[in-house]
Amino acid sequence: MLDALRLSRGPAGRVALAFGLPLALFGTPYAEEELAGLNRLLTLHEGRLRLALDPEDGSLGGPLSGMPDGRPNPWLEALGPDEELALALAGRASSGPRRMELLALLGGPRLSARGEQSWRQHSEAVRAAAWPRAMLDFLDELDRCAAFAHAALSFRGLAASIAPRSAAPSADERQRARAAAAAFLSRASALENTWEIQRWGVGEHAAPLVSPWFPPALVLQALHDAGFDQSGPISALLASLPGELRWYAPLDGSAPVWRGIPPDSDSLGLMLQLDSRVPTLPEGRIAGWVSYLWASLPADRRIPTWFYIAPDGGSSIEGPAWQFASNDCTSSRLTCLLGLLLRGVPDARPLVRDNLAMLLPCFLGPGQSGDFFYDEATADNGLLRLAAAWVERSPADPFSELVRTAARNLARRLVERQGPDGGWGSPQQSALRLEGVALWAPEAGSLLRGMRLLAETQRPDGAWAAEPLYLMPGKSLQEIAYHSSFELSTALCLRAFHAADAALRRLTAG
Repeated sequence: MLDALRLSRGPAGRVALAFGLPLALFGTPYAEEELAGLNRLLTLHEGRLRLALDPEDGSLGGPLSGMPDGRPNPWLEALGPDEELALALAGRASSGPRRMELLALLGGPRLSARGEQSWRQHSEAVRAAAWPRAMLDFLDELDRCAAFAHAALSFRGLAASIAPRSAAPSADERQRARAAAAAFLSRASALENTWEIQRWGVGEHAAPLVSPWFPPALVLQALHDAGFDQSGPISALLASLPGELRWYAPLDGSAPVWRGIPPDSDSLGLMLQLDSRVPTLPEGRIAGWVSYLWASLPADRRIPTWFYIAPDGGSSIEGPAWQFASNDCTSSRLTCLLGLLLRGVPDARPLVRDNLAMLLPCFLGPGQSGDFFYDEATADNGLLRLAAAWVERSPADPFSELVRTAARNLARRLVERQGPDGGWGSPQQSALRLEGVALWAPEAGSLLRGMRLLAETQRPDGAWAAEPLYLMPGKSLQEIAYHSSFELSTALCLRAFHAADAALRRLTAG
């Protein structure tokens, strides 16, 4: 006996229920694979018809939102890989020009011919089954409906090809996007907006403390790396740092540095990176900071997140022995390793090599970075930047070949995971991964799609929406977000935009 409920849940879904049950009642054997082929043909027709009606209408299941039930549009899948179409689908803007761009491509002769060939192949495969006459009549009618959808899409494509169309951001548009972001970050209050009220130890002081170093340093570094010289501000920030590299200190200098939190590898690595770009600090100051790292290094030489041991062998913190939830964060270690390498800290190169060798296996598969305080996108970005710096400094080292292979594999995997909108999640997450792809797997199509996403999520004032960079579990396991500001997210997006643009220009020139 034929089970209607089982049919409705099978690979052919509603089509199996609609056609399988009547066929069974008329004595025709039920063939699951034949009904699956019929289901595919019907969804192809539905997908093309939705595109012909309006490729941008989310209620119709346009390509940016898929079908109403969440599936990708099957007509787009049937067309196969196409760089021009992939670029048209990238980004977030829904507009008249985007609609014209999609219609001109989908209804144009090249993709129309490819789509018709796919339709004929599927239709002939379905007709090869031993259907009753009534079903063949239905398939004839379906072909006539498909011809109407083809004509409608072709007509709309012809009309759209006459109208102005948007495209990937041009070189001038990319330059304007970078300039707008830099102008937003150059406002007088930009760096102050990244300061944060510190969450611990407030009761030990007369007024709340803030962290005026790490977030502004990230912004200055990104601006500098994006081609906007920040030598003066970077030098001033480095010169303002105390002898002990601690997170929190009163801005007015009225109280000593708060020692309730130990020095950390994140801050050390970032400041070393800044000093490598704009040499400012004497070697003695650098050696003093790094001494906390050497004192806290465990037997396996794995760089910890927090330096709990002072150079004299005692505790590096005062007050309650606060132990953080994790002392093993991949992104923090990568930041520190990159700083040690770029700054050329004496005797640190073997330590960088040992830790990099430990970290490479963590990136063999998605979601395996072992990160804690940051998301996976930040860890991917950190590894690819560190790998590029290592290989640049030691191109002939046999270990560099292992680093090169791991970095390329990670970057290629990122390209494979790039979404239809050109990104890898939010704009900030997409920026972090786009920068890594630009370093290790630059492909024009991937870079253009990523830049289009960033260009279309940039605000009119040049900024990108604020997203947290540093995360940790709080009470009741609720996530606490730190380093979240328009300025910091904008700086990271700007740096990635610049890296992708530079890689694209190198591809074009070469």
